[in-house]
Amino acid sequence: MIQKELRQLIEDIPKAEVHYHIDSVPPHLLLRFAERNKVKLPFDTLEGAKEYYKFKDLDEFLEVLQLTCSVIQTEEDYYEIALDSGREAKQQNIIYREAMFTYANDSHQGRGVAFETLMDGFSAGRKAVKEQYGVDLRFIAELDRTQSFERNMAAAKMYLEHKERFPLVAIGYDYAEMGYPACRHEEVFRYIKEHGMDRTAHCGEEVGPESVWESIRCQDVYRLDHGVRSIEEEKLIDYLVGKEMLLTVCPISNVLVGAYPSIQEHPVHDLMKRGVKVCLNSDDPAFFGLNLIDNFIQVADVFELTEADVIGLVRNALLYNFSGQEHLETIDNWLRSHNKEQYI
Repeated sequence: MIQKELRQLIEDIPKAEVHYHIDSVPPHLLLRFAERNKVKLPFDTLEGAKEYYKFKDLDEFLEVLQLTCSVIQTEEDYYEIALDSGREAKQQNIIYREAMFTYANDSHQGRGVAFETLMDGFSAGRKAVKEQYGVDLRFIAELDRTQSFERNMAAAKMYLEHKERFPLVAIGYDYAEMGYPACRHEEVFRYIKEHGMDRTAHCGEEVGPESVWESIRCQDVYRLDHGVRSIEEEKLIDYLVGKEMLLTVCPISNVLVGAYPSIQEHPVHDLMKRGVKVCLNSDDPAFFGLNLIDNFIQVADVFELTEADVIGLVRNALLYNFSGQEHLETIDNWLRSHNKEQYI
């Protein structure tokens, strides 16, 4: 059982979250948007929505995601999504969040939603989040790895053209990993790098170390989203440690999509012990029903983390995010005020 003092630390310490999908809308917004936009759902109650969100594997999860995205249609919808994200972040003492969204596939663009609609809604929402909750919300535009080279190149150019409006801090790579190797879009990521934008990629969750190496080689990524199966290869671990490459690990998500049978069998603690830079994240809390604090508590409980371990995980997210270290002073001042200077 996790000690009361450690649980309190997890809840109170200023935190950052850098692997969070903002277009995975929670059930209460799903129902509101569906009614407002006259979208027919296979349920009409909050309980029905929560039941629908239960899935068995990654493929089923992506099917649920498609339905939830179908209700998001207007600038007001995107604004409310951002505002709700800020409210929820404030409740967890999250001071900085990098929110991922995927536009250039059937979830948004394929339904005829204009990019300006998403962009203006998120931009206005970000401003409101800062004013109302004091949370710094930034955005990562994801490319769907199952899409064609042409579609992703066009999307990358569009994202780069409007990068100041969000602000956009990076371009990533997500959706189904199995059967969609990263090198299919090597030229897209070369273009992104040439235009000065940071890069990240979902990898090493469905597929093993070879997928991680592909993202490193073909996308020249700054960090890895998930990346947990890196633990399966000694040479890869040494590389990640040497490069101080951050893994944005989502333990509860990995278990719920079937990548690992339980938190006890998840490699997050082994990665930490090997010296890999790791931070904890919630991934899609609307679907999983568990947030960043829940991930910290479960990992701390199962692996008997120390105070130093928890603070190290928190500081990693503030040290290796895409906006630099501007928020690091906040946590360091908090540590000083709580007589924990030794962790700075």
